[in-house]
Amino acid sequence: MTAARARRLTAAAFLFALCAAPGGAGAANAPGEPAPAQNPSARAEQNSSARTAQNPAVSVAAQSPGAYSAADKDWAAQSSGPRAPGKLRLRGYTLRPAENREAEALRTAWDRIMQEHEQERFFTPHPNFDRQRLGQWRTLAGKMPGLSAEDALRHINGFFNGWPSKKDANTYGEEEHWATPEEFVRNNGGDCEDYAVVKYMALRHFGVPAENMWLLLAYDRGRKAHHAVLAVYAGERLFMLDNLSRPSYLLIPEAVFLKTFTPLVAVNEKGILLCTPENPEGGSRAGEDGRTAAGDRPRTAR
Repeated sequence: MTAARARRLTAAAFLFALCAAPGGAGAANAPGEPAPAQNPSARAEQNSSARTAQNPAVSVAAQSPGAYSAADKDWAAQSSGPRAPGKLRLRGYTLRPAENREAEALRTAWDRIMQEHEQERFFTPHPNFDRQRLGQWRTLAGKMPGLSAEDALRHINGFFNGWPSKKDANTYGEEEHWATPEEFVRNNGGDCEDYAVVKYMALRHFGVPAENMWLLLAYDRGRKAHHAVLAVYAGERLFMLDNLSRPSYLLIPEAVFLKTFTPLVAVNEKGILLCTPENPEGGSRAGEDGRTAAGDRPRTAR
């Protein structure tokens, strides 16, 4: 990647309208968990259905678990393969640490979240949980130690996907605001990166190592829009926790995700990684398209 191209990976690329809310969230709860209290609108259901129809990664998740498993059966052939401990790998992409002032505003936003979350002591349990969600959280917390790695991810994904999706402009009066878990719950929801952040912090609370998780900023090639998910390793398998998955607890495998999305940047408390397609002139050409679009004002996700 050229120096000029690297410089494009800055605040404007990732802190401006990464994704907008699809309306109220009407999501299925995690297995064994009571459904969160919510009143999804007809428009939200239509938006969710429209996204499902446009996005193979989400449309797979909208099917039965059996169909979802079938779609993932070739995972071993399509995944990134073995990785070194603490190292993110994405099939077809080279990842390198951000240097100097690359993605500086992204680093600033993440540092603010880490500092304020440390002061919030959020998961103890939080007083802004309503009675029903507090009961769900306590039940979930009691189950977590006995769950497999994948089931733990499913339960966290389903629990937080029960909060409504909201636009930052409506909640904070600014186009892009990365919310802490405290802000997410106090304001009863957020947008895509806010879901990813609260899930990251919840999994850290339950002992998942930081080096196994990344907030992944990506470009949806089909809809020409940016999106954010939480990428987490369960053993050697990499899954994406997406706030728009239906049913909400389902995990999107790496191979399925990459059919639709172009990874751009991955961030956790260890640092920031920039993603470059290994073969921009071949099968990963769409990655170059996504990187070009990242420098412009994107059409936001719906």
